[in-house]
Amino acid sequence: HLVEREDIFPFMDNMFVEAFSSAGKQLGYMRRVFEYAINFGLTKNNPVPPRIAFETEKPKEKPHGYLKYSKLPDLWDWIENRDHSEHTKLAMKAMILTGHRISVVVKAKWSHIDEASGVWTVPERQDKTTDGLMKSGREFQVTFPAPFFERLLKSKSDSEFVFPSPPTQGHVS
Repeated sequence: HLVEREDIFPFMDNMFVEAFSSAGKQLGYMRRVFEYAINFGLTKNNPVPPRIAFETEKPKEKPHGYLKYSKLPDLWDWIENRDHSEHTKLAMKAMILTGHRISVVVKAKWSHIDEASGVWTVPERQDKTTDGLMKSGREFQVTFPAPFFERLLKSKSDSEFVFPSPPTQGHVS
């Protein structure tokens, strides 16, 4: 009986205030640990309070911030003036141009790009485990603007990835 409810409650009560979305998960993990301990004879009770003991209400969701369209040229210039690799800069700019998720952009492969037309086809996902494709699983096509695509082609290496990471031999991260 080294851990009592009065040890857990103040910590978790504060977590429900500071990090509401994580608190319920942590409470569940702690409950599982003590249930395991009970099953193996390490303790006789589970001191983890039930969720209902915490009277904090779920906070209202705050929407993600956004960048006004008029500020995109400033962001473009900011990226260009950073001390990042060429592939990292191009990946960041590809996200701006396509609106794709980070994981889709960084895992883009040359085999998905038509070098004659500048069309990038994100293939249909055949299973739920393959990452780097559209969350919806559907095929999606986007055409890169010519000046960007020309720069992208000049950066092409022998990697299968459009945005390679030389240290890892994989994609940028």
